[in-house]
Amino acid sequence: SIAAIASNPVRFSEVWGFTEAGEEYAVIGGTNGTFVFHIKDDELIYSDFILGKSHSPVNEHRDYHDYNGYLYMVSDEGPSSLQIADLQYLPDSLHLVYDSDDLVVRTHNIFIDTNSAILYSCGPSSGYAMELYSLVDPTSPTLIYSYDDIPYVHDIYVENDTAYVNCGDSGLKIIDFSNPTAPFEIATLEFYQDQGYNHSGWLSPDGKTYIFADETEGKRLKKCDVSDLPNIQIESFFGTSYQTGQVAHNIMMTERFAVVSYYNEGLRIYDYTQQGTPEIAHYDTWSGNQDGYK
Repeated sequence: SIAAIASNPVRFSEVWGFTEAGEEYAVIGGTNGTFVFHIKDDELIYSDFILGKSHSPVNEHRDYHDYNGYLYMVSDEGPSSLQIADLQYLPDSLHLVYDSDDLVVRTHNIFIDTNSAILYSCGPSSGYAMELYSLVDPTSPTLIYSYDDIPYVHDIYVENDTAYVNCGDSGLKIIDFSNPTAPFEIATLEFYQDQGYNHSGWLSPDGKTYIFADETEGKRLKKCDVSDLPNIQIESFFGTSYQTGQVAHNIMMTERFAVVSYYNEGLRIYDYTQQGTPEIAHYDTWSGNQDGYK
């Protein structure tokens, strides 16, 4: 179990999920490394743990993505690295096949466009806004391009070479990376209503709706129509307790639901297919004072 693994003490950030050989797995990032659980009969069964190259209380941000039978792991603090684990031995164990800081030391978020086999590294410690790596050989990534058209990229969602880029204070950009060394900006929302720090977003499976969050107190979630690019329209605003300064953090979307993690408001689920994007479920993960940012 998590409690059985030595920590300093362990804190958690970031979750990811994947399937391997028809089985479902959950990934949880901790200050000391990466925990993987087998999801079986609605239970989490501990599978294995990968110690981070940097593993201490400073490692508060880890991020994950899977591709072609491998799990990719990064951290945004300490003398870290890009780690790659082979998933074929699950549910028994993970096999670490790559652990190097030659290409990636620290980075805030990663995303893999599985159609193009490209890993996007957002806010890397190299000083560039973003870096692109080829995963043609999944266990031997190679640098393709260093993107530096803006000061910083915080997070990204990429589908078929079209990247929805969360640029912090620079807003939202939609960029065509079909030629990864010569990106083309399709659309931008540099200024918009209820604007804050453009943090993260997710695209619906049908590619018509994009929802993003501004990591700023009291800012609402934005539901966007992206069915007719380069035209992008914010259709509506929604959220929980934004009137009292609560902060939406990360979003994932299914065919019907937007699943949103908040700082102090827990996990919230909204039906974005309905008028007004109503909240249909929530799970409270925060036992502290509900007031304030953290």
